[in-house]
Amino acid sequence: MSQYKTVLLVDDDYVNNFVTERMLKRANIAQNIKSVRNGEEALTYLSEEKNPCPELIFLDINMPEMDGINFLKHFKKMVLGKKIKVVLLTGHIGQKQKKSLDDLGFSHVIQKPLTNEKLVSVLEKESV
Repeated sequence: MSQYKTVLLVDDDYVNNFVTERMLKRANIAQNIKSVRNGEEALTYLSEEKNPCPELIFLDINMPEMDGINFLKHFKKMVLGKKIKVVLLTGHIGQKQKKSLDDLGFSHVIQKPLTNEKLVSVLEKESV
């Protein structure tokens, strides 16, 4: 499994961010981990040139302010030509959300809670 220079965690739950960050560090997957609380903060982070561009984003789908699906709509336009892997995290996904994700071309969804096994399984797949 490769190591990523920068990983962006987008989740409104501090505990989930803490646990995910800890797993990534223990597995030596990321050198630099940045956490934000919603899609708006993630877009701001990505638009600021001073911030390192993440190679991997863990994105919660259900968040206040801007949820994961609306973030993805803006994200796809924003990062044309850049290779940034996105792994979606959710406690629950409805049919409407699933359809929106399929339409946006995202199929890697990890059901919360995140475990080391789920993390390693998804990151080992080349199609992420």
